[in-house]
Amino acid sequence: MAMKIGRRKKLNWRLVLFLVLVMIVFSTVQTIYYYETSMRPHLEVAAEKYAKQYAVKTINDSISKKIADEANYNLLMNFREGANGRISAGYFNMQEATRLQAKVTDYVQSELTHAKEEEISLPLGVVYESSILAGIGPNIPIKIRPVSIVKSQVGYDTQSAGINQTVHVLYLDITVEETIIVPFSSHPSQYSTRVPIAYVVLAGDVPQMVFNSQGNAVGQSSTAIPPIELPNLGEPSSTSSAAPSQNQAN
Repeated sequence: MAMKIGRRKKLNWRLVLFLVLVMIVFSTVQTIYYYETSMRPHLEVAAEKYAKQYAVKTINDSISKKIADEANYNLLMNFREGANGRISAGYFNMQEATRLQAKVTDYVQSELTHAKEEEISLPLGVVYESSILAGIGPNIPIKIRPVSIVKSQVGYDTQSAGINQTVHVLYLDITVEETIIVPFSSHPSQYSTRVPIAYVVLAGDVPQMVFNSQGNAVGQSSTAIPPIELPNLGEPSSTSSAAPSQNQAN
């Protein structure tokens, strides 16, 4: 009896190709999502450090340039003389300080606004969270752009600098609020710095002598202050002890 052999079913290559393409697309999307999720914290840290470095450099350069060009210390500080011709008081001209503040703030804002888009790169190995593999792999270039808002405030501080001497410091507090724009996300940050603008040292009359704890003068010769003897409050006086005895006798 002859055995009937059926024909082989023809393989549908179109279906196979479609399934392979679906698997490739799915694997690619999963890989990209994994790398993006793993690299995002490192990217934000790198972008924030770069933006802070750029902002601080811009502030320092702007301060050194504008204060040197715009500051008029003859108008910024005023002094008052006493009857003996010596300076008895000094104070800052806040109107001139406010003008200087506006100039510096506008210049810093202009420099940060015209900042160009920069490119930083991270090695692909940072996604593995390993110190050994961190530097392995090609560098991935990423473009960032900081958007900044500059705020400032004028203030002054007084410090002691010795006997009858005070130092008055006029300073400018500058705050930069930045939003670092990276692909598909943004990261806000804030940086502050205090920049001294002017110093005023006021020195009063230095005392010619001081007295130590024994009442002796240290310095120029002078009559010593007589020592003060305090009563011993711990022991009762003779008058108070005699009073009870007289009452007992009576």
